[in-house]
Amino acid sequence: MKKVIKLFILMLFLTVSRTGAQQYIAGAEGAYLFPYSGLAQRFLSAPSYSVFFGKEVSQDWTWLGKLEYFKYSRINEEKYHIKRIIQVNSIETEVTLPLQDTTIELSSAGLSANASYNIIRTDLFNLRAGFGFGIYRWESSFGSYHDTLYYTDSQGNQLIGEVLKNPPVKQIDWSGGFNIGFDVDLHIYGPLWFNTGASYKNIIGELWAVLSLDMENVSTFQMFQTKAGLFIKL
Repeated sequence: MKKVIKLFILMLFLTVSRTGAQQYIAGAEGAYLFPYSGLAQRFLSAPSYSVFFGKEVSQDWTWLGKLEYFKYSRINEEKYHIKRIIQVNSIETEVTLPLQDTTIELSSAGLSANASYNIIRTDLFNLRAGFGFGIYRWESSFGSYHDTLYYTDSQGNQLIGEVLKNPPVKQIDWSGGFNIGFDVDLHIYGPLWFNTGASYKNIIGELWAVLSLDMENVSTFQMFQTKAGLFIKL
């Protein structure tokens, strides 16, 4: 993996260092990530932060190297429940029970190469379409879960339905990923520009299933992103 990272950084450096560039670009941005598909079954939205440096390699194309970080920690409580079939007075009944005090997180730091093409380019305004690919080190943790599920029968007696015991789960891995989207640049003053945009991001990782808690695996980390930031042209 270290060799792959070194090769990726070398390729990024050679790309950004191409001749014929118009200007260097450096900046930072904040973003909000909205999980999609399987990832949305576990998490709510989360912030993301990044810094970037690159070059305009022509009037139409810009290449950027970006270092980014995000962390999902807000649980989608509407999805955190289990369904069980229990016997109440010899009658099978399906009950839905919430999972309380669950701790789960997903964080990632990554380095990506990003290219954008100027659809509209003026001295005050740019509209760009872009794509990128990168390498991400991500970490997922699911805290141990112990709980006793109760139900009440027709006589008002509270009975034990099930005792849940799930050990902590932790994953650390490297994965490739890509993004595609649009950006709008607005000139503020001198070398300073404001940037905003939206994109789709996919990191090819997998979160394991927690079968005892009715949680299916997440095969890829899909998300939509809205962002805003500042950069300078040197």
